[in-house]
Amino acid sequence: MKSGIIFSCKMLMFSSRDVLIRKHASMTAPTTSAILRDAKLRPAVAIGDVRRFWDENICGAYLVGHRKSTRSDFEAYDEYRYRREFHLPGMIDSLPVDGRRVLEIGLGMGADAARIARRARSYVGVDLTWAAADTVRRRFRAFRLNGATGVADAESLPFPSSSFDIVFSHGALHHTPNFDGALREVARVLRPGGAFVVMVYHRNSFNYYL
Repeated sequence: MKSGIIFSCKMLMFSSRDVLIRKHASMTAPTTSAILRDAKLRPAVAIGDVRRFWDENICGAYLVGHRKSTRSDFEAYDEYRYRREFHLPGMIDSLPVDGRRVLEIGLGMGADAARIARRARSYVGVDLTWAAADTVRRRFRAFRLNGATGVADAESLPFPSSSFDIVFSHGALHHTPNFDGALREVARVLRPGGAFVVMVYHRNSFNYYL
C-alpha cells in the first residue's frame, strides 16, 4: 500500500514499511518525520503524568458527566462529537477495515472504536488508562459489539510482531513522551503490507491552542 495523505491534512495513512523513521533510506511523502515535526510540541513529561491526567479526564467524558454505561449515554456523546467533527464519520467508515484485524491506540469514549468494530474481522483497543479501556468495554456491552479492550503503553505494546492488518490512532499519540518509540512499536505489530492510520495535532491547528 502506498503511503500518502487520505481524507485531510490531519489524518494520514502509511504502509507498514514506511512507519519507522530511521529504518529505511527513502520513504514516500509524507514521512513519519513530518508527523513528528507537526505533532503538538510540549515540554517533556513522564508517562506516569500522562496516565494520571487521562485517568481523571477521559476524553469527552464531561459531555455525559459520570453516566458512561448506557446506550443513551454513549449516543448523546456520539451525537455531540460527530456534530462538532462532522467530517469524521465518513472518514472512519471509508477505512478498509472490513475483514481485517484492527488495533486502536487511544480510546477516549469509544465512538470511533464502535464504528470500526462493527466491520472489522477483529478489534482490539488499548489505552494508557483503565478508565478509558473500561468505558469502551461498557460501550461494547451496551451495543453488543465484539472486541477486546485493555490497558497498554503505546511505547511498549503487549502483542507479538505482525499481529494486525491496521493500526488506527486518532488524536492520541502526540501525548506520548516517546513518539519515536511508539512509531517503532506500531511498525512491529503491523503485518507486512499493513496500514497505519493516524491523526496528531498540527502545531498550527486550533487544537494546539486549547
